[in-house]
Amino acid sequence: FPSHDICKDINPHYDTKPEDFRALSPMQLTELKSRGHVIGSHSMSHTMHHTNDAAKMEHEIAGSKRTLDELLQQNTEHFRAPFNSLQSVSADAMKQIKKQYRFFHSTFPGSNALERNSYFIKRGNIEAFWLTGAVKFACSGSEWNRWAPSSRAFQQISEKI
Repeated sequence: FPSHDICKDINPHYDTKPEDFRALSPMQLTELKSRGHVIGSHSMSHTMHHTNDAAKMEHEIAGSKRTLDELLQQNTEHFRAPFNSLQSVSADAMKQIKKQYRFFHSTFPGSNALERNSYFIKRGNIEAFWLTGAVKFACSGSEWNRWAPSSRAFQQISEKI
């Protein structure tokens, strides 16, 4: 399903600055953890795509966990797809994720209240630069129907594994 990036409508400079792609430093991650934040994986390079390259997939998914576990002296349990879950997480990638992590946070909006599936956690996206109206719209649930077909398709992938 084609997707439309509302972020670029709100801010045409979205994902154009170096800081939009720079990972947090080890010191920043350690500081966040010391403040009680849960640190999860988001892949090694933010370039995870459907791939048949098992070594690349292992590097992106398991390598990220090993790096965080060692750096933060923790068992990293959370993974979130780097972008649209249907585009970045194949069935083989989901198998790898389920072997490594306890939770998978999808890129799909919706409620987690009725259905509890630790490998299909829905979430909303809000950016710091958004105006109040855009934040209210994102929190309203108005976009859920637009994403429903993609969300269902991905959920079927994650449940088969």
